[in-house]
Amino acid sequence: NSSKPTIQVEIPYGNSTPEEFLNSYGRALEEQLRHINNEGIEVEKVEASYWRRQVEYDVEFKWGVSPTAAHKEVLYVVNSFAAR
Repeated sequence: NSSKPTIQVEIPYGNSTPEEFLNSYGRALEEQLRHINNEGIEVEKVEASYWRRQVEYDVEFKWGVSPTAAHKEVLYVVNSFAAR
């Protein structure tokens, strides 16, 4: 398998400022995304861009990870985080 997927996810945060979201939720969510490691599905790098009213995460996985599995793992983390 020669794929190295990058999954991009955008999360709106309404009327919060980028700093408020980062301090309240963003750091913890970035940390959870960085620590995805499930049956060979491992993250290499997470980059976050905080814009007005939304954040964009680029989650880069290691070589050989299935894009479908990577997408599933990112969705799991984001959805479980949103359920808090």
